[in-house]
Amino acid sequence: MVFTMGDDFFAGWVAGMTGVCAGHPLDTIKVLQQVNSTGMMDTVRRLYRQGGIRPFFSGMTPPLVTTGLLNSIFFGVYGYSIQFFTTRGDPPTFYMTHFLAGCIAGTAQLLVGCPVDVVKIQMQTNCRKHSSELRGVWNCIANILKLSGIFGLYKGLISHALRDIPSSGVYFVVYEYSKITLASKRNESNRVHFVAGGLAGVLSWWSTLPLDVIKSRLQADSGLRHKSEGILHVVSQILKKDGLAGLFHGFWPLSFRAFVVNGVIFLVYEHF
Repeated sequence: MVFTMGDDFFAGWVAGMTGVCAGHPLDTIKVLQQVNSTGMMDTVRRLYRQGGIRPFFSGMTPPLVTTGLLNSIFFGVYGYSIQFFTTRGDPPTFYMTHFLAGCIAGTAQLLVGCPVDVVKIQMQTNCRKHSSELRGVWNCIANILKLSGIFGLYKGLISHALRDIPSSGVYFVVYEYSKITLASKRNESNRVHFVAGGLAGVLSWWSTLPLDVIKSRLQADSGLRHKSEGILHVVSQILKKDGLAGLFHGFWPLSFRAFVVNGVIFLVYEHF
């Protein structure tokens, strides 16, 4: 892949928006499983009884509006970091270069990514349980700011960072390795990009699933409830109620979504 910073930003923008459209219903199922400690099919039935298909798209507006910016930052910083490492006199090894560039990219998107996830998760969980005035994006943001101030939008930032930084490195390493392994005679077909992207998404998410569960619990409490006091408190709550398995809630919808969404993202990304 030849990296040019402008192309990486634009490709990331388009790829990110495509990915949100492809996977948001599964993301909603995953988040509700993690927050409510319910099974996948039970969650699907409850969502459908709330209003048919529409509840599956709750909270889609924040990531849809901002995913272009988030992914342009993510892929743009990744591409810039690759250029930086490869133009140095003594660059790291091939896969270490991609791992470090991925970690830097994961760090760069946190400033925007954390508030987006807080609002999204609020709309997927709490906002539908309260009065109708809390269901809109701006009303949801206003309520968080009213109760918790600007820091309410960064609830769960530490768990978010612990999830995203190393998993972003894993993400690009798995993608590059899978692409090289699957490609035959340097023929990088659409199928190779899709499968390699899907594997990258699945394995990177699996590597940090417990942290994703913790993050979802913390961010679901932001602004509307204050049951969770921190990472250790959330872990103790989960272990007490559900045991070790509770840290892996949402495994199946997360896996299905990760494969499809990231397959689509890299398929789109590689075409720019």
